[in-house]
Amino acid sequence: MRIDRLLSITTYLLNRNIVTGKELAEKFEVSERTIQRDIEAINMAGIPIVSLKGAHGGYQIMDTFKLLKQANNKEDMEIILMALKGLETTLDDNHISTTIEKIKSVSNSDKYNETISVDFSVIHENTSISKYIQILSKAIVNRKVVSITYSSADNFISKREIEPVLLKYKWYTWYLVAYCKNKQDYRIFKLARIGELSVTNQDCMIQHVAEEKLFDTLMGNDNRKYIHIKLLCNKKAMYIIKEYIPNCKIHELNDKEFSCEIDVPENERMWYAILLSLGDDVKIIKPDSLKKRLYYQAKKIINFYKDDI
Repeated sequence: MRIDRLLSITTYLLNRNIVTGKELAEKFEVSERTIQRDIEAINMAGIPIVSLKGAHGGYQIMDTFKLLKQANNKEDMEIILMALKGLETTLDDNHISTTIEKIKSVSNSDKYNETISVDFSVIHENTSISKYIQILSKAIVNRKVVSITYSSADNFISKREIEPVLLKYKWYTWYLVAYCKNKQDYRIFKLARIGELSVTNQDCMIQHVAEEKLFDTLMGNDNRKYIHIKLLCNKKAMYIIKEYIPNCKIHELNDKEFSCEIDVPENERMWYAILLSLGDDVKIIKPDSLKKRLYYQAKKIINFYKDDI
């Protein structure tokens, strides 16, 4: 829409000194003639833009023009921009870039000081997750019912109609808090386990409140079966366990050995895959059932590849 482009041009100019018509045309993917018409429209709206001729010419908002400033100090604006830039690395959404430009234009600081840079691009996981995030975000804003197929930890696939409430990234994965119409209650869904996803024409029947405590409450109501694991490991394995398996209790036994105790969901794959990948850098002390599970899994892997080696 043209009004969006006019606003974007205005904020772009507010954050810079002199910008050429060619640069604006390339930035907003229109012709230089269209940029000229847009500049005229912005001038008519009361924002004074001057056209400077010559080799170093271009468009510039007059220094006498003052945009209403927000009552935030420089440090506040830097923190806001840092958060937005981090979010920009996670989502393919041009609106975030536009918002960054707007925030810069009303900042009390003359220049954003990028002393801290945050890159969450690993959160993308895969292209379908990014697509799901965009679709679900819009569904939450527009209060639309969403239809999904969902695979449980036990690989049971079900079809659900849900009213999406909140998206949250935690423990290296994206989650969706939603009201499940099938269960008539709130549930947490892992985006990675969602198969088909489509937004319906149905409006949400409940006025949901998107609060983080809802996610925490649902996690607190976790009815999954947990097991207690105790193991011995070397320093290399200890650091990996500490990084990727939260809430583990680690005790240093000597310079080379550490004991770790962890409570984990029995059917979750992540912790199991990590322990399996550590090989002989870690030894299971208990439970015996996990020892046997790892033993037979390793034996199956050996048998699978023995003819190829």
